[in-house]
Amino acid sequence: MKKEYKEESLRFLNSIINANPLDFIGLSSEELENLPDESKLCIENIKITETTYQSGRVKKTINIKLFDKIKAIEALNKQIGFYKLSNKEINNGK
Repeated sequence: MKKEYKEESLRFLNSIINANPLDFIGLSSEELENLPDESKLCIENIKITETTYQSGRVKKTINIKLFDKIKAIEALNKQIGFYKLSNKEINNGK
């Protein structure tokens, strides 16, 4: 695996693991666009809906789905060889 790819992959996974979901609550579209790249990496999906009520009032709702932290931890552990070490230790015990 190329060193640059591995470093980028580790950076991506680390961003997901360390993301604070509370940092994304109540953000406007403009604020989302201006997020730092590290924060943008954590977002899996954004869904923006507008609801128009009979009164003419328009409500804009932004739903943000972040990448799964548990899956990111598992992927990081796999990439750094954590499971290989664990399996080797288990096999030595037999």
